[in-house]
Amino acid sequence: MEPKTIAVEELAALLGGNRAPLVIDVRKEPDYAADPRILPGAAKRSLEQIEEWGRALPDDRPVVVYCAEGKWVGAAAADWLRARGLTVRQVEGGFAAWRAAGLPLHEPGRSS
Repeated sequence: MEPKTIAVEELAALLGGNRAPLVIDVRKEPDYAADPRILPGAAKRSLEQIEEWGRALPDDRPVVVYCAEGKWVGAAAADWLRARGLTVRQVEGGFAAWRAAGLPLHEPGRSS
């Protein structure tokens, strides 16, 4: 059985490689507004609209989701996507852990 979580260091090592997962930011709007940066290559999506965007994800690529602190918002998104048959992991500690580790963050709309 696939692990349900991924450490920030492991995710950082995967990003930019040919086996990079799709990364989805599901932070609630107040959390996103407090720091609108995202993980490299991530797409910002609303948990409330998961039925729309979740159905459009490719079946052949792993997905990583993250919320503010790696708790219920990310878990809810991961569970829904897993029920759809996707391989999904949630970032341990969420956005807060990634930021605390000093890993790169990107501002949406700006090229890196």
